[in-house]
Amino acid sequence: MLDRVRYRFDERTVLVIGFLLILIPVGIYWSGIQITERMIPSRDLLKQSPIGEINRRKNTVRKRAEANPVFSHLITGDALYVGDRILTGKDSTARITLSDGNLLELGPESLIRIEPVRTFGLGGIKRKIKVTLETGSVRAASREQSVPMIIENPAGEVILEVPPPSPASSLQQAPSPVTPEFKSASIPPLEAPRVLQEMIKKEEEKAVLEPIPKSLKMESPTSSDLPILSKLTLAIRPPADEIRMISYPKDRILSGDIPLSSQVFQFNWKPVGYGLDGNYRVTLEMGGSKQNLEVSTETLEIPVPEAPSGKFDLVLEARLKNGEVICSKPLHHEWALPTPRTVSPKDGAIATEIQMENDSKKILLTWREMNACSAFRVEVAKDDDTSFSRPEIVAHPVENFITFNLPDGMWRWRVSCAYTKTLFVPGLASRFRIEKVSSP
Repeated sequence: MLDRVRYRFDERTVLVIGFLLILIPVGIYWSGIQITERMIPSRDLLKQSPIGEINRRKNTVRKRAEANPVFSHLITGDALYVGDRILTGKDSTARITLSDGNLLELGPESLIRIEPVRTFGLGGIKRKIKVTLETGSVRAASREQSVPMIIENPAGEVILEVPPPSPASSLQQAPSPVTPEFKSASIPPLEAPRVLQEMIKKEEEKAVLEPIPKSLKMESPTSSDLPILSKLTLAIRPPADEIRMISYPKDRILSGDIPLSSQVFQFNWKPVGYGLDGNYRVTLEMGGSKQNLEVSTETLEIPVPEAPSGKFDLVLEARLKNGEVICSKPLHHEWALPTPRTVSPKDGAIATEIQMENDSKKILLTWREMNACSAFRVEVAKDDDTSFSRPEIVAHPVENFITFNLPDGMWRWRVSCAYTKTLFVPGLASRFRIEKVSSP
């Protein structure tokens, strides 16, 4: 008897467990449980990846991070993160490209919040992009192989769904690029909460009083915000650990086609992550002298000094709004001005005689053209005068050739480039032999 009861009990237990396994996913699906990216415990704010960036903007566009009490100016290329609120000012628009390819276009005086959402259902975990339109207007377009988007009002009601387009037919041999199809949604200002409208009006007035700086600096926080911002900086948007160079001089030999007065050493670097407090400070050591410079943009140009060669060391330094100071890696560079190269006669060759109008035979010397040279200096000396301390001939032609009437023997010659009136940079010397043939 007990064995039969125990058997039935085990069988019923199995049935109940199986029923619950079926009922729980169904309940989750019908209840519409959603988990946002912010609710995932493993999400590390210091290592989070951007969910999109500002692709295009017009006039004033500002952003407030999830834990940031103030708005900051946005420029083209700025990254957006989970929970960011994007605000456009009067007569302002913005275009956002999300990391999965979806597109958003904001109209004037609009405020949105972007947030990826994961939904649990019978088909497993599904991901979509939730855009909360608090006021204003937005246009959304989804692309192939991207996640769907939903536009919600502040009350959490879905006012627009943007599914990804259907994939192209496999029978189509050469699929043509599909133009994204935009869908629009808007919330009139009258339907937005009064507190929200007051906040937008306040930010719009602040944006008018504080236009976007040309140096792309972020707005200065008030004294009451500094303690909060200093603690939240690393969690909101990590600053750069150093100033990273984008472009800088790499070639040792400078250009021989540009006048020296027009040549510069140019440096470009990425803007710092959290915002620049003041100007960038530059420490430059060149030619035995040390200079301290300040620049307000991420570009620096240094004129090339009047010297045949040289070297410099450069370090950039910036103070951030949270009080930190970051620097660039020391940049060491050596440079030299190009020198003329002899063409004919080649080193060790026998010189070629040319017949002139007065029947005299002269030696033709040629070298490569250099547009950076205002003139040349040609020195011809005996072969034993290796340092050209006693040249037989010194000429200053403008063209890249010259003729001389020289006696037989071994000769040495070189050409110097006149970069300025006082700066002559000599090239390598060449040797040649003259063996004149007597006329019949």
